[in-house]
Amino acid sequence: MNFVNNYTDFFVSLIIAMGLAFFFIYKVLGNGGGAMLVTILKFGLFIFYFTFLCHQMPIVLVDDLTYYEGSLIAYDKATSFGYFFSKEGYLEMGALARGMHFGYYIYNVIAMHLFGVSYYAPVLMNVLVSVFGAVLFYKILILAGIDKRFSKFAFLLLLLHWDLMSWSSFINLKDTFVLFLTTAALYNIIKLKRNGFNILNLVFLIVILLVFQIIRFYFSYFIVVTTIVFFLSGYAYRIKSRWKKLVVQGAILIVMPIGFFIIVIKLFSVQLAALGPSPNIVLGIIRYLLTPVPFQVDPAYWFISLATILHWMFIPLTLYGLYLFLRRYFRVLMPFLIMTILLTVFYGSFTELQGPRHRIPLLGFIALLEALGIWNFLMQLTIIRRRRLGTACRK
Repeated sequence: MNFVNNYTDFFVSLIIAMGLAFFFIYKVLGNGGGAMLVTILKFGLFIFYFTFLCHQMPIVLVDDLTYYEGSLIAYDKATSFGYFFSKEGYLEMGALARGMHFGYYIYNVIAMHLFGVSYYAPVLMNVLVSVFGAVLFYKILILAGIDKRFSKFAFLLLLLHWDLMSWSSFINLKDTFVLFLTTAALYNIIKLKRNGFNILNLVFLIVILLVFQIIRFYFSYFIVVTTIVFFLSGYAYRIKSRWKKLVVQGAILIVMPIGFFIIVIKLFSVQLAALGPSPNIVLGIIRYLLTPVPFQVDPAYWFISLATILHWMFIPLTLYGLYLFLRRYFRVLMPFLIMTILLTVFYGSFTELQGPRHRIPLLGFIALLEALGIWNFLMQLTIIRRRRLGTACRK
């Protein structure tokens, strides 16, 4: 495998990508020096791997090799971008992907046209796209009326998150792009609810749903369910009777998502049959949320070893963050929780989908919970310290 065919193209592409990333990070942080440092940290693993480590310890998995080889075929076939919208292109790409999920091959071809025909190109695109996703995540928090200082902290945590860095800096997989699309969908859903009907946000949401049809089709349906439940939930808060409100909220937040989930499973039973038999769903959910166990990572996945340890270390603060989320932000950021519940139950239903990479689309919510836990824990420590200093001064 040619990780880097031409290092001149590599460094030119890297400078362009880092320049774009710096611009957007600076727009959030408002500090040039800080934005430059964060940009260097963001691209650091990518640079180290593709300039040195890929020659010593190359990471090659089944899916990323399939995407790379298939994308080279698609690159040669696509004489113009219009090819992908032609009947011939649709049939050939469908045959290449062995189904309707050929969108990531198109994504790879675009990356190769932008950054060079090498393995690093779509990986570099993923690193850049993860920056765009983090910016949208920040915009969601600001839209929800959350404090700017905390929003910047949560932005930085997601941008440099150990899971995101591990899965986006080395190998060519679609999960980072799925995270971006999911975040973009949630941004438009929340904006439509907060600011009222806007044709542009609706068009963006529809485009995202269409893109998901050729990336991971079931995400489209879960986003539709999330949108319906979020908008209907507003009616529950208008009910004055406490018990009626609880019944209606339960019906909207629990019964409806589960109902839609069962419908999706039934509708696409043929496509989902390829994923194998369903396990015990409770054990499946636990496995999905916690796998792999630290120090028991498959040698082929050595690059997530540190991320796995950190994932387990932050579980207490994540749970504390969930408690704070439910108390403070449940109503305004409800789509995060609905989408998380739907995907967790879905992935928990299929052993084939319970790897750690399938948690990446939920990373916005996970990072938010971790940020809430860390931020409030530090605030509590600060308060305790000030009280002790005040007591010492009075003595």
